Amino acid sequence: MMSPTAEQIHDATATFTSREAGITERTAALRHQMRADRAQTARLDAVEAGITTAYRTRWHRLGGLAALCALAALLTLLSSTF
Repeated sequence: MMSPTAEQIHDATATFTSREAGITERTAALRHQMRADRAQTARLDAVEAGITTAYRTRWHRLGGLAALCALAALLTLLSSTF
């Protein structure tokens, strides 16, 4: 079995390096788009968290107001019966 010549090794390595460079060039736009998508997802997650917090706060306040109204109605009923 013969060992490859230096030229054959160089040619094989150059082909691999060229192929790798081509892949890098073709995937650069995809990597850029993936970064942009991750940034967009992070922004949307932050917006969602803000909306959820506002929603919970509003319902918490409405629940407290409903409890206060129920207590006032109960006190009104109790005061009118005695």
